Amino acid sequence: RAAGMLVFTTVAWGAMFAVAKSALGTLDAFWLSTWRYIPAAVAMLAILWLVEGRGSLSPRGASLRLWVLGSVGFAGFSILGFLGLAESRPEHAAILVALMPLITSLMNWVVRGRRPGALTLGATIVAFAGVVLVITHGRLDLSAGSTLHADALVLAGVTCWVAYTMGAAALPQFSPLRYTALSMSLGAVTITGVTIAATVAGIAQPPALEVLRVVPL
Repeated sequence: RAAGMLVFTTVAWGAMFAVAKSALGTLDAFWLSTWRYIPAAVAMLAILWLVEGRGSLSPRGASLRLWVLGSVGFAGFSILGFLGLAESRPEHAAILVALMPLITSLMNWVVRGRRPGALTLGATIVAFAGVVLVITHGRLDLSAGSTLHADALVLAGVTCWVAYTMGAAALPQFSPLRYTALSMSLGAVTITGVTIAATVAGIAQPPALEVLRVVPL
């Protein structure tokens, strides 16, 4: 059952990149993230209320930690990922996301001192080398047409998501649903704030009302 859930998540994320790539032709990464997570956060809070009751909506002293983790996970992954995807290819993003287990093992080593075994470490090196070969087609081309800088942004977003996932261990009293709903809601606040700031700075462009009627989110 657990393996099935992970497979479903992988398929859903793979499809998300293909859909997001088309949407990024009309919405920028900031506004796409905002329009994606505001309704999602509201829906998750409603589901949490129905499943675990009204009391589960309270962070109970964990607001700051939930906000930091939600910002790293949802704002970091979505904005960085979509900024990279805008200049890269959906298949590149999907391949980089598949590195999450390997990145997790390395972060466990760096943050928690849990050194991976020789087999895991060797497989990690081979996997990273394989991803680089697939993305670059065997040529480390840094010319103007290269997507390496964009792929690096996606990888940074993926690393943010790994950090967010690992952060759940710091809140063992929260169910997975509660951790996700509350951190997503606080992360959505960060996404909105970053989007507004980017718009004021001229980095992001707010979409026209006509665009929102047709963009496939």
